[in-house]
Amino acid sequence: MSRIRHIVVLCVTATTLIGCGTEMGFPKIESSFTVESRNAPWPGFLPVDTILAVDPADFERSQADIRNLQARAYRLKARARVLKGPVLEAQERLRIQQGITLSDG
Repeated sequence: MSRIRHIVVLCVTATTLIGCGTEMGFPKIESSFTVESRNAPWPGFLPVDTILAVDPADFERSQADIRNLQARAYRLKARARVLKGPVLEAQERLRIQQGITLSDG
């Protein structure tokens, strides 16, 4: 009986591998990069001194962009606070705890 089981598993595996090896088994992958982007030169690197010397006030952002980023940060922090909270409410936790103590008892 064990030998029959091994033969069946071998046949199923072989059939699966043959099915994957056919032309229709693999999807055609198309590149999302254009020819220009593939042949573009690598971007240059900035020296660390240049990056550190830049005054943060030189970045121009509109007040609307700043408010939008602040609102987004606030929403993310509020979401993080909710995720850190308890999953069950106090009544549900108490009911589960009572069920555990009754089953131990």
